[in-house]
Amino acid sequence: MTRPWRSLRQDSKGVASLEFALVGPTFTFLMIFAIEIGMVFWIKNAFEVAASQTARCLANSGTACSNSRTYAQSLLNTWGVNALVPQFNITVTPGTSCSRTVGTYTSVTINTTTDLAWLIPPLNTIVLTSTACYPTKA
Repeated sequence: MTRPWRSLRQDSKGVASLEFALVGPTFTFLMIFAIEIGMVFWIKNAFEVAASQTARCLANSGTACSNSRTYAQSLLNTWGVNALVPQFNITVTPGTSCSRTVGTYTSVTINTTTDLAWLIPPLNTIVLTSTACYPTKA
Protein backbone atom coordinates (compact mmCIF):
# COMPACT_ATOMS: atom_id res chain seq x y z
CA MET A 1 0.00 0.00 0.00
CA THR A 2 2.89 2.38 0.59
CA ARG A 3 4.33 1.92 -2.89
CA PRO A 4 1.72 3.99 -4.80
CA TRP A 5 2.15 6.92 -2.40
CA ARG A 6 5.93 6.74 -2.57
CA SER A 7 5.91 6.71 -6.37
CA LEU A 8 3.43 9.62 -6.38
CA ARG A 9 5.72 11.70 -4.14
CA GLN A 10 8.67 11.05 -6.41
CA ASP A 11 6.75 11.90 -9.59
CA SER A 12 7.52 15.48 -10.68
CA LYS A 13 5.24 15.68 -13.71
CA GLY A 14 2.92 18.68 -13.65
CA VAL A 15 4.87 20.64 -11.04
CA ALA A 16 5.31 23.65 -13.34
CA SER A 17 1.59 23.85 -14.06
CA LEU A 18 0.81 23.66 -10.35
CA GLU A 19 3.30 26.43 -9.60
CA PHE A 20 1.83 28.57 -12.37
CA ALA A 21 -1.68 27.98 -11.04
CA LEU A 22 -0.55 29.31 -7.68
CA VAL A 23 1.59 32.24 -8.86
CA GLY A 24 -0.04 33.19 -12.20
CA PRO A 25 -3.21 34.94 -10.97
CA THR A 26 -1.29 37.02 -8.42
CA PHE A 27 1.32 38.02 -10.98
CA THR A 28 -1.37 38.91 -13.53
CA PHE A 29 -3.23 41.06 -10.99
CA LEU A 30 -0.02 42.90 -10.06
CA MET A 31 0.78 43.56 -13.72
CA ILE A 32 -2.70 44.97 -14.42
CA PHE A 33 -2.48 47.07 -11.26
CA ALA A 34 0.90 48.48 -12.32
CA ILE A 35 -0.40 49.33 -15.80
CA GLU A 36 -3.42 51.13 -14.37
CA ILE A 37 -1.31 53.10 -11.89
CA GLY A 38 0.85 54.14 -14.85
CA MET A 39 -2.25 55.29 -16.72
CA VAL A 40 -3.31 57.42 -13.75
CA PHE A 41 0.11 59.10 -13.64
CA TRP A 42 0.00 59.62 -17.41
CA ILE A 43 -3.44 61.28 -17.23
CA LYS A 44 -2.31 63.47 -14.32
CA ASN A 45 0.75 64.54 -16.31
CA ALA A 46 -1.38 65.30 -19.39
CA PHE A 47 -3.68 67.45 -17.23
CA GLU A 48 -0.68 69.35 -15.83
CA VAL A 49 0.86 70.00 -19.24
CA ALA A 50 -2.47 71.04 -20.79
CA ALA A 51 -3.19 73.41 -17.88
CA SER A 52 0.30 74.89 -18.14
CA GLN A 53 0.14 75.36 -21.92
CA THR A 54 -3.35 76.88 -21.74
CA ALA A 55 -2.37 79.33 -18.96
CA ARG A 56 0.72 80.35 -20.90
CA CYS A 57 -1.22 80.87 -24.11
CA LEU A 58 -3.88 82.94 -22.33
CA ALA A 59 -1.35 85.05 -20.45
CA ASN A 60 0.47 85.87 -23.69
CA SER A 61 -2.81 86.78 -25.40
CA GLY A 62 -2.37 84.15 -28.07
CA THR A 63 -4.93 84.03 -30.86
CA ALA A 64 -4.87 80.22 -30.85
CA CYS A 65 -6.48 80.13 -27.42
CA SER A 66 -9.18 82.76 -27.70
CA ASN A 67 -11.50 80.06 -26.37
CA SER A 68 -9.39 78.60 -23.57
CA ARG A 69 -11.61 75.62 -22.81
CA THR A 70 -11.56 74.53 -26.43
CA TYR A 71 -7.79 74.98 -26.56
CA ALA A 72 -7.19 72.85 -23.46
CA GLN A 73 -9.67 70.22 -24.61
CA SER A 74 -8.02 70.01 -28.03
CA LEU A 75 -4.64 69.46 -26.34
CA LEU A 76 -6.07 66.65 -24.22
CA ASN A 77 -7.88 65.13 -27.21
CA THR A 78 -4.65 65.20 -29.23
CA TRP A 79 -2.95 63.16 -26.51
CA GLY A 80 -5.83 60.68 -26.34
CA VAL A 81 -6.94 61.50 -22.79
CA ASN A 82 -10.59 61.73 -23.87
CA ALA A 83 -10.58 57.98 -24.57
CA LEU A 84 -9.74 57.21 -20.93
CA VAL A 85 -11.48 60.11 -19.19
CA PRO A 86 -14.54 61.15 -21.20
CA GLN A 87 -15.51 64.04 -18.92
CA PHE A 88 -13.27 66.62 -17.31
CA ASN A 89 -13.76 70.20 -16.15
CA ILE A 90 -11.61 73.09 -17.30
CA THR A 91 -11.76 76.26 -15.18
CA VAL A 92 -10.00 79.46 -16.25
CA THR A 93 -9.53 82.30 -13.77
CA PRO A 94 -7.82 85.38 -15.22
CA GLY A 95 -6.40 88.11 -12.99
CA THR A 96 -5.76 86.05 -9.87
CA SER A 97 -2.86 85.73 -7.47
CA CYS A 98 -1.11 82.41 -7.38
CA SER A 99 0.68 80.82 -4.43
CA ARG A 100 0.90 84.09 -2.48
CA THR A 101 3.08 85.78 -5.08
CA VAL A 102 2.78 89.42 -6.08
CA GLY A 103 1.37 90.15 -9.52
CA THR A 104 -1.48 89.15 -11.77
CA TYR A 105 -1.70 85.60 -13.01
CA THR A 106 -3.88 83.51 -15.26
CA SER A 107 -4.87 80.27 -13.56
CA VAL A 108 -6.15 77.14 -15.33
CA THR A 109 -7.51 74.15 -13.41
CA ILE A 110 -8.37 70.81 -15.00
CA ASN A 111 -10.02 68.02 -13.00
CA THR A 112 -12.09 64.90 -13.47
CA THR A 113 -15.66 64.63 -12.28
CA THR A 114 -16.41 61.03 -13.24
CA ASP A 115 -15.26 57.77 -11.76
CA LEU A 116 -12.47 56.15 -13.72
CA ALA A 117 -14.52 53.01 -14.39
CA TRP A 118 -11.71 51.13 -16.13
CA LEU A 119 -9.64 51.06 -12.95
CA ILE A 120 -9.48 48.35 -10.34
CA PRO A 121 -12.30 49.17 -7.84
CA PRO A 122 -10.15 50.73 -5.07
CA LEU A 123 -8.72 53.20 -7.59
CA ASN A 124 -11.83 54.21 -9.52
CA THR A 125 -12.79 56.97 -7.08
CA ILE A 126 -9.57 58.96 -7.51
CA VAL A 127 -10.19 62.57 -8.54
CA LEU A 128 -7.32 64.07 -10.51
CA THR A 129 -6.78 67.85 -10.35
CA SER A 130 -4.09 69.97 -11.96
CA THR A 131 -3.67 73.73 -11.63
CA ALA A 132 -1.21 75.95 -13.49
CA CYS A 133 -0.53 79.68 -13.17
CA TYR A 134 1.26 81.98 -15.57
CA PRO A 135 2.01 85.69 -15.12
CA THR A 136 -0.18 87.94 -17.25
CA LYS A 137 1.40 90.55 -19.50
CA ALA A 138 0.96 94.08 -18.23
